[in-house]
Amino acid sequence: MIRPPRLVLRLLLLGLALATHPLAADPLSDIETMPPSNPYRATLLRYTSLSPEDRQALDNWASPLDKAAPPTLTASQQTLARDLTAAVVATATSPATTAADWNPVRPDSDPEKLTKTLIPAVGSTRTLARIAAKTAATLPPNEAIATYAAVAQLGRQQRTSSTILQQLTGVVIEGLALSGASKDLMRFSPAELKQLSAAWHDLQPPPSVADSIDCERDTFFKPFIETKILPGLHALLAEEAADNANTPAPATQPDAERTFTRDLRLSGLLDLGDGERRILLENTATHAVLTLRENIAVKGITLTGIDFEKRRAYIRHEHREAVIHLQSKQIVERSRAAAELRALFGNMFGDNQSDLGKALHALLDKVRANPDGVDGYVRDLFAAYQQNIDRQIAGAAQPKAAPADTTPSFEDPLMNMLVPSFGRVARNMHSAATQSTMLHAAVQLRLRALGQSNATIPADPWAADGASFAYEKTPDGGYLLRSRYEVRPGKPLTYKFAAPDAGFVRVP
Repeated sequence: MIRPPRLVLRLLLLGLALATHPLAADPLSDIETMPPSNPYRATLLRYTSLSPEDRQALDNWASPLDKAAPPTLTASQQTLARDLTAAVVATATSPATTAADWNPVRPDSDPEKLTKTLIPAVGSTRTLARIAAKTAATLPPNEAIATYAAVAQLGRQQRTSSTILQQLTGVVIEGLALSGASKDLMRFSPAELKQLSAAWHDLQPPPSVADSIDCERDTFFKPFIETKILPGLHALLAEEAADNANTPAPATQPDAERTFTRDLRLSGLLDLGDGERRILLENTATHAVLTLRENIAVKGITLTGIDFEKRRAYIRHEHREAVIHLQSKQIVERSRAAAELRALFGNMFGDNQSDLGKALHALLDKVRANPDGVDGYVRDLFAAYQQNIDRQIAGAAQPKAAPADTTPSFEDPLMNMLVPSFGRVARNMHSAATQSTMLHAAVQLRLRALGQSNATIPADPWAADGASFAYEKTPDGGYLLRSRYEVRPGKPLTYKFAAPDAGFVRVP
């Protein structure tokens, strides 16, 4: 059974999981990949340098699990919260950031470590924003407005980064500030309301939805294709050619190219009937003998198949593979590039080696059918990816949500694996921009209620006729604004203002 992994979506979910659990075992290491040019680096280092007890207390206070009985802070922890908040406010006046200020610095000691390379300081940044937004609610109005705006600016600045994960975290951070300001709306004077609206108007503009998603393509998809898929396809074709020609194993193989097979030799082959086959491998260094059955790992080594017709057996250790030539007893490790691509497909098919083999053969047939071979196939892959992403972005730019923002099924199995579904991501970004416009409308409504303005209410940007947002008072003294833009089919974007539970309303 095929299990399409949706690689980019998995990275996104991994990052969001880490973002909701910011207290890593070594939080300082999480900041190491943040460029020194990032204006928030010093404040994040200060936060992550706190004792685990203080960080946990601040996190629990800023995001209490029990809303009815939120935890309290000690006097020293209250001072820490205020100092961190002041640092965020001071940093918000820094020049506009660019992707270079957020792009992670790859650690030389561990160049392929996923979490360090792709998601630097996401959890810590989000927690710092929560602390500042929570502190703002305890401050006098003028200071509170400046703090909410500073938190929103942190979110906007993080959205200049080159990964969707960081950009979505920026959306969440601005949402924290917007929700806090919306709860405080009733305590602001007319002058303070105008200050709030002006502060939001002056925030650093976010990148366009298309630019945001294109950066994900340039950060993940292109490098992945160029460093994994392209060399993997070349290696698979070379292996297939050698298999078809029944090329004998080389007489020798440099030890530098061998890893798990260096001390192994074939010592026996058993065919027990009824499809049960085993091979015996001896470790010449320890003289231990491994008895391998198909698809069962022993000491980390798995027998993945035996081809008696070609007199070969195939073994795997993690992402390395080798061919055992049964007649000569030589063991030849396969190209790492081919093994990694085969492992990528293995994620779809699990232990079903038959379906895995068919999928790989189908993929290679498509490559061979392309007039320009591997290079032409990869060029067409890029074009199909971009066409699909453009379709999703165009769909998200429509007020009405489609029944499902999903990726269509492609005949090409590689396309089904690699093309993510970004329709929902794009819709979330449009929703965030609309909520910001709603704040300006809410301020005007509040000024009207105070008899301080006759200004026109900002129009709903998704209303074809230029009409304003739908307006509705609530029994608790708050009010709802509703846009024509839908977050899901038939579920218009709705936001509540001037109430303790102000914020995005999940329409049932």
